[in-house]
Amino acid sequence: MNNKIKHGLRYHYIYQTWRGMIDRCYLKTNNRYHRYGGRGIIVCDRWRHSVVDFYADILASIGDRPSSDHSIDRIDNDGNYEPGNVRWATRKEQAANRLQTQDYVFLTVNGETKSMGEWAKALGVSRCKLYDVLHPRDPGHRKKVGARKYTFRKRTQKQ
Repeated sequence: MNNKIKHGLRYHYIYQTWRGMIDRCYLKTNNRYHRYGGRGIIVCDRWRHSVVDFYADILASIGDRPSSDHSIDRIDNDGNYEPGNVRWATRKEQAANRLQTQDYVFLTVNGETKSMGEWAKALGVSRCKLYDVLHPRDPGHRKKVGARKYTFRKRTQKQ
């Protein structure tokens, strides 16, 4: 008996979404496995074993994909692919949700607390520049690489 089920979704975007989700979590040769399955992220049993159930649940809970710019995203980055923890998001929205060490560092300035990433955005500097301001290297290093000195308000001239 042939146990392959014909679902008609093979070339539908939802199948590609489902297949990618499965591969990231369970296929050790997938180049993103270390960010998903390697961290213990799994796909709930109902979705893991049926693209049809995955599609039905997605349509019922978050609706059809708004545009081709959207892809599946886990709301809780440390949570699993399961009902209640997925949404459609653009790359920009997903980038804000990704695992970043700087986003687990919180700074309080004048009584206002934000993540390092939020402060960098508010100040108009990159996270790397903000990190450099907070963790200055030895003075010789700045001269060797020709790095610029930054303040929180504006960039100053080269030393």
